[in-house]
Amino acid sequence: MLLTVILLQGTFTLSVYAHAGRTKAEKLRIELLSMREKNASTREELADSGELGHNRYHPEIKKVHESNNSRIREIITHIGWPTESIVREDGADAAWLIVQHAILESEFQKSALAF
Repeated sequence: MLLTVILLQGTFTLSVYAHAGRTKAEKLRIELLSMREKNASTREELADSGELGHNRYHPEIKKVHESNNSRIREIITHIGWPTESIVREDGADAAWLIVQHAILESEFQKSALAF
């Protein structure tokens, strides 16, 4: 079965498989939620240990942001913005948070506003 999602910049065809009971869109949603959770848990651990907030970009949170930035760029390149119609509301919200935290890549943040 094929599901066609209409995006502002064209058409994206998403294959829907019953593999492990999840569609590709659902797998992407879960990945976005995991990325958001990794960001939150790393930030919380650093805050709890007193290592966050010393007027510097902590290397651990920077590493998470860089990884998330790389992956969200890949996602946007392949399907465009992961909208609610693709990854549900919580997945789209997670994508937005990931881009908001791309603080070292302001041009990327600006480009994401186009979506």
